[in-house]
Amino acid sequence: PWTGSSECPTAKTYRDGLPARFEKEATTLASLTGWEIGSVRDKMKLPASANPASSPGGKKWWDGMWK
Repeated sequence: PWTGSSECPTAKTYRDGLPARFEKEATTLASLTGWEIGSVRDKMKLPASANPASSPGGKKWWDGMWK
């Protein structure tokens, strides 16, 4: 991703959209290769709960909050 200065509104929009873009890239890679989405997210240094709908085992991000 671009790491230059963010002095214009377009740069803010771009940066705000990066998490969704990264998650889409991770899920695409996992679906094309058969790799576990958690492993892909780990290698990309994404949070495990980036997209609860695509989490393995159907777990949601909030399932582990209160134990």
